[in-house]
Amino acid sequence: KAFIAHLDCEVTFEEFSSMFYVTVPSTAYWGHMLFVLMRHEGVHIQHNRANFLTLAHSHEDVSLILSAFKKSLAKLVANGLIEGNMKHANDFLKQGENRIPEGARLGRNAEGEPAYFIEDPENAGQFIEVGKP
Repeated sequence: KAFIAHLDCEVTFEEFSSMFYVTVPSTAYWGHMLFVLMRHEGVHIQHNRANFLTLAHSHEDVSLILSAFKKSLAKLVANGLIEGNMKHANDFLKQGENRIPEGARLGRNAEGEPAYFIEDPENAGQFIEVGKP
């Protein structure tokens, strides 16, 4: 709920016990895209239906659901498809792009540009580019 308030949008997130319900304002013509974007993030919650969490859901599952929700909602607000604070939405999305894994080392990529690398777990002695400074 704090994230929704931070984006200053009219989406609501209601919960009771193990049930939760996400409502997009009927005035948001593209609001249904929230649920499509979440599916692209690997989470299927139903539009206009109650959703449930159970003991079968791990902490990682709940983190994935929250991450998908935040990212999807921020994309809609950032692109003007749902009214809200576009600056906060863009700041949130940029924050996710710039996350460099712990232990990454700074080097130069094939184009000679500065980049961060981590060791490739499948190929000893090889490295994978994971971001740029």
